[in-house]
Amino acid sequence: MFDANPLADPRQSFLSDTERLRLLETNVTDFAIFMADTDECIASWNAGAERILGYTEAEAMSQPAAMIFTLEDRQSGAEQEEFRLARETGRSNDERWHLRKDGSRFWALGILTALYDERGQLRGYAKILRDFTARKQYEDRIEALNARLQWAMTETHHRVKNNLQLISAIIDMQAIDYGETVPIGEYKRLSTQVRSLAAVHDILAKDSRAGSDATTIALSELLEDLLILLSSIASKSRIEYHLDQVNVSAGKGSSIALIVSELVMNAIKHGSDSVQVTLSAQEGEITLSIHDDGPGFAEGFQAEDLSNTGLELVENLIRLDLRGKVSYTNLPKGGGCVTVLFHLLR
Repeated sequence: MFDANPLADPRQSFLSDTERLRLLETNVTDFAIFMADTDECIASWNAGAERILGYTEAEAMSQPAAMIFTLEDRQSGAEQEEFRLARETGRSNDERWHLRKDGSRFWALGILTALYDERGQLRGYAKILRDFTARKQYEDRIEALNARLQWAMTETHHRVKNNLQLISAIIDMQAIDYGETVPIGEYKRLSTQVRSLAAVHDILAKDSRAGSDATTIALSELLEDLLILLSSIASKSRIEYHLDQVNVSAGKGSSIALIVSELVMNAIKHGSDSVQVTLSAQEGEITLSIHDDGPGFAEGFQAEDLSNTGLELVENLIRLDLRGKVSYTNLPKGGGCVTVLFHLLR
């Protein structure tokens, strides 16, 4: 015979309902768990609710459960709808923004359960809530990236289509000017123009990879890349430049690249050993000048009087795309200068 150990009694291993509830409220901190009475006021508040929502148990008790809903949800009656659905169906699921004590918002997934006694009488509600803000932010980032990708694909298609139409128009102009036989020099000019447009797309792709929305382009960076390209093509001429930092729309960037390409190559074609390109900005007014040390413009020069595919293109781009104006002058020390003026907001 031996003395019975009171712990051996299986009835002693079961916790009372009160003890189970106390341990649940104390130890579960990843979930906000609270109860509300039939007036929808808070009747219990666990440690997880205090951690997630910021209110102590003393602060939360007897307060309307609606205090954790955002102002717009309270005004729209969303919290009342949640309680109504729980009463009618037994439970209500929600996933929405909630409010902490400090006024900050967090995204939470919650389940509200209506509590009925054995007689079917409503005794209150139990709410379980978990903070899913991190997941929501991740999903929003993915959604934004998908939207940006769709936008970028549409923009790229639009830009490529426009540039192909521009190239087609240039070819048509050459066919009109030269008929059945187009000089090899014009094909070289077209090749340079295509490369200029390619430089625009290269800058836009670079900006897109860096996280930019690519609606604007760094004109100074574009022109620097373009002028390095032109220097490699015209190795016998020196191309120098001074470029202010200016951002323009991608469309204007394409037009300016073609204008600079045409004017620089035109200067080199007419015997310039040195070409200077200057881009300056002041109060939204942009000045682009290309001057050289060549023979300059003939007396009485008028661009519109010439049947020149390149200058026709320049004139059209400045007038129609940039809504600007252009002047052709000779420098006192010799050489020609083309000055383009346009406004960023036009």
